[in-house]
Amino acid sequence: MSPTQFSALPADILLQVVSYGLDIDDAFSLSMVSKYFHALSAEHSFWLPPLQFSKISRPLPVPTVTDLREYSSSALKKLALHARRLTRNWAAPRPVVTGPIKSIPVGVHNSVLYCLPGTASGAIVLYSLEDGTAVCLNTQTGQFSSPTLLGRIHDMSSPIEQLDSYTVTVLVDNQKIVVLTASCSPNPQLRIICECDLELGYQYTSVFMNSFCAGVVRASLAAGSWLELQTFSLENPMVSSIVVTDCPGYRTLGSAVVNDAVFIVALQHRQAAVYACPRRLMAGSDSSSSADNDIDFTLGRNHVGHIPSSSNSSTTSLTHFRDYCVLSTEPYSGRSTISVVRGYAPDSRVDTPNDVPLLRALEITFWPRPNNGPEIQDASPADYDAWEKGLHRKLLPAETITVEGGLSMNEGNAWELLVIANSGLAVLLLVDPPSNDEPGTDSFELRHPKLMLVRFDPVSHIASQHELVLPEEALNTRDICAIALDDHLGVVILVTADDVLRIIPYA
Repeated sequence: MSPTQFSALPADILLQVVSYGLDIDDAFSLSMVSKYFHALSAEHSFWLPPLQFSKISRPLPVPTVTDLREYSSSALKKLALHARRLTRNWAAPRPVVTGPIKSIPVGVHNSVLYCLPGTASGAIVLYSLEDGTAVCLNTQTGQFSSPTLLGRIHDMSSPIEQLDSYTVTVLVDNQKIVVLTASCSPNPQLRIICECDLELGYQYTSVFMNSFCAGVVRASLAAGSWLELQTFSLENPMVSSIVVTDCPGYRTLGSAVVNDAVFIVALQHRQAAVYACPRRLMAGSDSSSSADNDIDFTLGRNHVGHIPSSSNSSTTSLTHFRDYCVLSTEPYSGRSTISVVRGYAPDSRVDTPNDVPLLRALEITFWPRPNNGPEIQDASPADYDAWEKGLHRKLLPAETITVEGGLSMNEGNAWELLVIANSGLAVLLLVDPPSNDEPGTDSFELRHPKLMLVRFDPVSHIASQHELVLPEEALNTRDICAIALDDHLGVVILVTADDVLRIIPYA
């Protein structure tokens, strides 16, 4: 059918036809087919479906919880242009900086706790390891909130987003968990919502948070202990629950939240035992607060997933020596991803031939998870448990990629130089490139760390790695001591050793 024949159709019908299943690139291509389609692209309903469709596989330059229907047609087109520029740049092997770098002195608050992606204010929470205080910064105006005293932060949950604020839970001094809310509207604020004291005699890790509770994973310091989940109601922190698992307490762990269900991942060799704690066992849920005394607060593993080998053969002569962390994305972004980062190094017990280079490597595994979906109605407890257990077994195919080198370390860091984007679709890390020579030898070359972006496509299930280009005259990668990533706006945030925060655009 020619464009002339298309133009004979009513505009509302044509918009229904051409917008079905189109992504942003298709919409731009279609708008350039003819004058008629170019005029049609001025309609609000021309851009809304492609943006909603593309949101599944790529973050848009707005907060996660934004209702796109409230934007004008011209604003929607600007969002589409921004998203397309960013996608094309980050798809390149070496994405380049696209605009001026903004610098803000931050003083002692030189560690990044978290940033709220896609916001005009560029809200970011900074932390001082030296003082144990945190502040909220509006990166557009350079305004700071007053410092909030917290203590030594050991771990942080994934955030719960609102339009202009976000809430996180942090583990402080292995003694308490603290729920914080940060906002830049109208001025930067950082408020403590509640504090929950923790019992002595336990080691705590893997803080998590959903829409109604905050919690932490714990293991008794006594020998032979098992892992437990302790949760506190956000509405009434005095209400808590303990869920006991059959997982040994010594294993490396991390947590993720998917639609209020909490997933604990226990790693051992190339196996990952997944424990799914349903919302009904957590403090603050309708079920846990009821008078039902028959609730079983014990939890067995729901799934044992295999961590696939990377297609890169560089780790075949190396041995796994450390799991850096299990990372998770914001639970209400329309997708859910659990990521595991594992470190590999030469095996000291194995003699390596002289012609084989001694390398380090990082394996990054993405586990996308489907949304929980609507609950079954009017089901018996047994039927509901069966439905829930089957649902939590749905680990989608995982993808693993190898980044050669080791994670760069800086003595002044509060955390490793490794962060997952809030979308769950990208990991940013600072990597020391591998060297074929041993330190101390004449031929050893001290190479500058590389800022690497590892991206995951949830549609094609393909992971890729990209070295982000930084202007050498602006900063030295050896001076980086904190990193953050806003992959909605396409902004990388770095704090350097001179206590200056730098905002670097890639869109």
